[in-house]
Amino acid sequence: MSGAITESILTISAILVAATIAATMMNSIYNIDQVNYALLDTTKQSIATSLRVIFATNASESTIKLWVKNVGLKEVDPSVIERSTLFIGPRGNVRHVPFNSSEAPRWDYTIVNDLDSDTYIDPGETIEITVDWGEVIQNGDWYIQLTTYYGVSTTYEFSVGG
Repeated sequence: MSGAITESILTISAILVAATIAATMMNSIYNIDQVNYALLDTTKQSIATSLRVIFATNASESTIKLWVKNVGLKEVDPSVIERSTLFIGPRGNVRHVPFNSSEAPRWDYTIVNDLDSDTYIDPGETIEITVDWGEVIQNGDWYIQLTTYYGVSTTYEFSVGG
């Protein structure tokens, strides 16, 4: 009789352990699945809203202009541009330039060819970014990197002076 009770207790314990392991594994699989969905959504967003710097030059002794084209499949909300991160500077001295800052260096933008006048940057439309560098722009090779808040990045290099 005590053998049957011991066997029953061991069987119940084994069932409880198996159920606990199964529940833990199901939770882990669910979490992995959610991460995969998030990665897929981010990748889809990156492909659909791709930006590319197509040209840059110094417009004056302290101003740089660059043109960025929406080469993606989807319109880009202006808030995406405004929350983007811009790095620019001569090679070896690149700086972060904040959007619409109260002091230089700072940048702002305008839509150059808003084909449907909706303030969104539609596929094929271009924005002009004006960077107020705040000091005389040095001759040499310059580097630009514009990165949106969801990770789409574009880089460009140009030369100033001889």
